[in-house]
Amino acid sequence: MGTASHNYIKKIIIVAIGIFSIGSGVIFVNGKLDTTIKSTICSADKYDNDHGTYDRGMRFVLGRLTTDTSHVGYDYYIASPGPPIYDYVYARGVCEDKLTQEYCDSCMRVAVANVVNYCYMSTGAQIQLGDCYVRYEDYPFDH
Repeated sequence: MGTASHNYIKKIIIVAIGIFSIGSGVIFVNGKLDTTIKSTICSADKYDNDHGTYDRGMRFVLGRLTTDTSHVGYDYYIASPGPPIYDYVYARGVCEDKLTQEYCDSCMRVAVANVVNYCYMSTGAQIQLGDCYVRYEDYPFDH
């Protein structure tokens, strides 16, 4: 077989994989979990103590998103316990239904790490990755 035949066969295989992926509802970016950052919004309001009660409340809810979202229907809303140890912080994590529990957990970990990094000390933030979403605020919000 010549190079032209090999290229033709490769194209047929790629088209067949694409049709299978669309038909099964499974969409991958280069065959992997899509943790590409699509958007990030950070509140201009900042909390003033890196290890204070707001920070502890935020880390509590974000930590729970990374461990619990995949176990409660891929859409999880949580509030921190509140004073005296924590300030009230509210958070939501959402994973695409197509993900396995392991991929949802992984996506949540990446989203949480990025939102904490990009929105350092913000009282509220949102991040949309290719396969999941995380939001936290210092007030209850519709979910």
